Amino acid sequence: RRVRFTTSHPAQMTADILDAMKDAHPTVCPYLHLPVQSGSSRVLKDMRRGYDRDGYLRKIAALRERIPEIALGTDVIVGFPTETEDDLEDTLSLLSEVGFDTCYSFAYSPRPGTAALRFADRVPPEEKLQRLARLQELQKGIQHERMQRWVDRTLEVRVEGRSKRRAEESTGRTPENRVVNFAGTATPGSLETVRILGATAFSLRGERVQVTA
Repeated sequence: RRVRFTTSHPAQMTADILDAMKDAHPTVCPYLHLPVQSGSSRVLKDMRRGYDRDGYLRKIAALRERIPEIALGTDVIVGFPTETEDDLEDTLSLLSEVGFDTCYSFAYSPRPGTAALRFADRVPPEEKLQRLARLQELQKGIQHERMQRWVDRTLEVRVEGRSKRRAEESTGRTPENRVVNFAGTATPGSLETVRILGATAFSLRGERVQVTA
């Protein structure tokens, strides 16, 4: 009923894969994690990512052209050794332009054997954390705004089990990979129809709707 093509490296996200996702929709869920890492073409080159900002944005446009309702996630690293304030602004503007539904963000730290070690790390640790906080605050606002669009809609939720925070609630996910919590007990793996009553930046809350034949 649902298959998730979870993630792809942007440089390997070809037109053939885009077309395959479209052709298999809705069995292949309308969600994709496409890690950008930086919104600066100069930093992307230093990272040896194999694409630039414009190339990444073209992939996003191609995805939304084929699957307009697709939800998108990404990864971002701030404080890369060569990242300047202008580079960070490029990343922040890319988040606003794309409107990601989820974003995993990290402050850069050295890793053995990586090409980044050839650069002197010019970004102090406290500056990395400040940049990360700025990015996360921006992204939280973007996510909150995007989640509000689902309020008052009725969605199909695949149940995963009990809510971790409220034992009297069940939790599951929509085809777009959004977390939904709702009152009552439901069988893991079952599909429930849920009307959305409220939203935060990270999850939806709703009530089960009885579906009549």
